[in-house]
Amino acid sequence: MTNILFINNVGGLEVIVILLFVLMFFGSKSIPGLARTLGKGMREIQHASDEIKREIRSTSDNIKQDLQLGDQVNQIVQDIEKQPGKLLDQIEVEVQQTKQSLEQHIQVNQSKSEETDKPEQT
Repeated sequence: MTNILFINNVGGLEVIVILLFVLMFFGSKSIPGLARTLGKGMREIQHASDEIKREIRSTSDNIKQDLQLGDQVNQIVQDIEKQPGKLLDQIEVEVQQTKQSLEQHIQVNQSKSEETDKPEQT
């Protein structure tokens, strides 16, 4: 059983004394109004508590989304950082291919020039 404030060890006689004190202090006409006011106050407190819980959940969901976006941004940054290395590798391959192609053209041109030079010498 849940203990409510200080009412965990209140006996029957103590309850009667408290009710008599309330009746004498507030009068029989104002007790229903006090009960209504107390009920409204408790509902407002419950409503405020629920609103705070919703706000906390909403904020935590937003933070989770931001963290997920942060992870995505980090992944994109890592991919971008990897790109220059890939581009350099591609450039090096293309330079090597171009160099080989030029060397082949030079050899072909040299051999053609040697062939054209040989008949003139004889």
